[in-house]
Amino acid sequence: MKTITIRKKKVKGGNKSLYLDIYEDGKRTYEFLRLYLIPDTAPNAKSLNEQAMQKALAIKSERMLGIEEEQPKQTTITTDTMTVAEWIVKAGEEIDGMKASVTYQRQMHTILDIVTAYLKKRKAPKMRMSKMNADFVKGFLNFLRNDYTHPSYKYEKRHLKESSLNSYQNKFCTLLNMAVGQGYLQFNPFYSLETKDRIAKPKSNRSYLTKDEILAICKVNTHCDRVKKAFLFCCFTGLRISDIRRLTWNDIVETDKGEVICLQMKKTKSYVYVPLSNKAKEWLPPYKKQDADKPLFPLPTPTAIRQGVNILATKAGIDKDITFHTSRHTFATLTLTSWC
Repeated sequence: MKTITIRKKKVKGGNKSLYLDIYEDGKRTYEFLRLYLIPDTAPNAKSLNEQAMQKALAIKSERMLGIEEEQPKQTTITTDTMTVAEWIVKAGEEIDGMKASVTYQRQMHTILDIVTAYLKKRKAPKMRMSKMNADFVKGFLNFLRNDYTHPSYKYEKRHLKESSLNSYQNKFCTLLNMAVGQGYLQFNPFYSLETKDRIAKPKSNRSYLTKDEILAICKVNTHCDRVKKAFLFCCFTGLRISDIRRLTWNDIVETDKGEVICLQMKKTKSYVYVPLSNKAKEWLPPYKKQDADKPLFPLPTPTAIRQGVNILATKAGIDKDITFHTSRHTFATLTLTSWC
């Protein structure tokens, strides 16, 4: 009788290697699958570990049916011969196949592009995955801090904000975890870094606008009028930018207590009902029946929105680091003062 059990073995870096414990005719053999489980605290650990276990179960089923592992051809790339550049290509293909938002996929591709730029700076285009260690990761994070400039800044060199640096670091760590799960790395070298070498998550600074600052923005003349109207509308409704992009006249309904916004939140998938105050109505476009199912605020790209909000703050004389999301914090504050 043949029995096969999937077992786990702890390896360097806190990961667990998956292997098959095969017992048949009184003989016991082992087959290491080059699949790894990463720590539960790692980014996207649950999803990546589920993928690894599914692959392990598929191989176990094949072995139960007597289907043995095919011998790799000489051209097969192994963990010892694969270069970082080759891994970048494979990781890009993996990202394209993800069931994830277009924004998330684009962000992950951005990280791969930065890794490519880092390899170029190191003059190591043929560096192998087996050489990707803690020093490589530490150097990459320093490259992010000191050398990388986002493509949106074409004519000036600007360092990333701490929040962006931390976000890029986490996505890079996720990519390394994917490489571990696929057997391209034995462990994630990021976890070998000391705390001082990592990019810490910045403390939350939830800025908001005062009544006088909002009035100052209302008076600003700007070429980014769509951003201005959407921003001020959110100051009086508390909607997220992802929801304001989808808002139509059909989402505004009449009740016995006046007009309210009835909208399913994109982030939480729950429905909310937001009373539509007179101050919020001031920033709505004129009603057109033929446009009832079209977005009320056709906003530009995230970069253009960020620049538009910065222009509004500068022209209004506001010396605060604000983003479009500041409008949501502002709504919470205004609600407490009963001004909106």
